[in-house]
Amino acid sequence: MMRILYNLVILLYTFSIKVAALFGNEKAKLWVKGRRQWFKQLESSLLNFKEADRYWFHCASLGEFEQGRSLIEKVRKEFPDAYILLTFFSPSGYEIRKQYSEVNFVSYLPADTKKNAKKFINILNPKKTFFIKYEFWYHYINELDKRKKPIYIVSAIFRPQQIFFKWYGGFYRKLLKKITHIFLQDKNSSHLLLEKDITNISISGDTRFDRVQKISAEAKSIKKLDEFIGENRSIIAGSTWPEDEDLLLKVFYTLEDKNLKLIIVPHEVSATRINSLKSKINDPANSNSVTLYSDSISNLKAPIMIVDTIGILSSAYKYATITYVGGGFDKGIHNILEPAAHGKPIFFGPQYNNFKEAHELISNGSAFCITDTLNGKRLIEKLLKNQSLLETTSKNASDYVNQNIGATDKIFKSVFNQPKKKSPGFQQTIEY
Repeated sequence: MMRILYNLVILLYTFSIKVAALFGNEKAKLWVKGRRQWFKQLESSLLNFKEADRYWFHCASLGEFEQGRSLIEKVRKEFPDAYILLTFFSPSGYEIRKQYSEVNFVSYLPADTKKNAKKFINILNPKKTFFIKYEFWYHYINELDKRKKPIYIVSAIFRPQQIFFKWYGGFYRKLLKKITHIFLQDKNSSHLLLEKDITNISISGDTRFDRVQKISAEAKSIKKLDEFIGENRSIIAGSTWPEDEDLLLKVFYTLEDKNLKLIIVPHEVSATRINSLKSKINDPANSNSVTLYSDSISNLKAPIMIVDTIGILSSAYKYATITYVGGGFDKGIHNILEPAAHGKPIFFGPQYNNFKEAHELISNGSAFCITDTLNGKRLIEKLLKNQSLLETTSKNASDYVNQNIGATDKIFKSVFNQPKKKSPGFQQTIEY
């Protein structure tokens, strides 16, 4: 019965996406277009890899990709002659990473029907498959299991409210038992699964820590930010939304340090979005109220800079005295591990309950939730006025990341049992 219901949900979801595409929804159009002739593209990508070992990594979206990236790159380093496929469910992941150079081919995952799964696995014939964090597709897992192909879930995290732990979740619990091994982030997930007699598990930690540590170590110098901040202190606000900016601007204007710089890096950088943010800041009586990162000559007198480009946030955090991460007044906070890896105090809004790292960083004294202008001003001023506290808070953030690295190596050793390296060199398939 549950399988029939599952198939019906997949059918209705696919149909609704196609309807949305017909009515002009851009993401839906990308979702549909990207899955056309998928089997021909996959077959073509494999032409030069008939004898190669094949590894398949699947990510729901961009966040899951960043979670699994360190493992993908570890597999590439150890097996340079292997074929690696990276698939995405959503356009937000695929469109940004479709040229990712560490794999041989990047594709959308076809809808999870029995027919698609069988055809996909027939063509790919993966030696090992890795689903990152949350993806549990019945037909793909079932097809791999029938062929005795190893399946791994990487950096998984489970919560009591998920369907696996409901009285009606037997269908999904059986699916989990078909996984070769589930690598968990924490003990709570382990307890939940063991209570349901799911024992193919181990706690390896979160691979994101390995990734953010590498990013911080390789952070690029950004001349414009260096010149804009100069000898002053700064708040760098990353991945912000309008609600974040409204509060942050109110707090910023009340702070006592009038030389403090505020650098806002919005989550979306469309012209409409940037102009809207700029209009909130512009002071008709002061031509020096705001400058854009893209300006050929930045206005160094302005207290606020808007970064209207993508790709620099992870490096930008190193220039901050204090950081703010957006999303906490919407669906949930964005990546707070990146500023933590740089050893920066982190502020965010109240929607953080589903983020384990947020609770842990708050507990160790390096992260703070702000909900209004008054408590935002109080918390930020407390750090700005106490250098010793600022330094301790910063150290707590970097220590937290350093204490949690190593998941990638644990998973790799468990899956591959420390294999010998092969000869160098791999070929990336040209994108269609």
